Amino acid sequence: MRLREFIETTKLKGEVFAAHVGITHRTLMNALAGKEVKLTTAMKIEKATCGAVTCHDMFLDQVDNQPDDECKKQQQQNSDPGHAPVGSNQSGNVS
Repeated sequence: MRLREFIETTKLKGEVFAAHVGITHRTLMNALAGKEVKLTTAMKIEKATCGAVTCHDMFLDQVDNQPDDECKKQQQQNSDPGHAPVGSNQSGNVS
């Protein structure tokens, strides 16, 4: 579950949730805005939500917010035979 969904579902005020988690309201707002979240913050949120929002969910939010250009660049690099995984046949070498 995403953090925003959790807060909307539980109808908690941001200030109350942040205090319960042990983070500042600003840190919570940054997380909700998709800004970078420290692992320790994500762990606190996971614990405070009893696992409803996981660390994995927090970091997926960051990946989902990557600009399309970065994703396309990564896909192009992955399809380049020079960047093929070791042992694959994409490099033209026989394994």
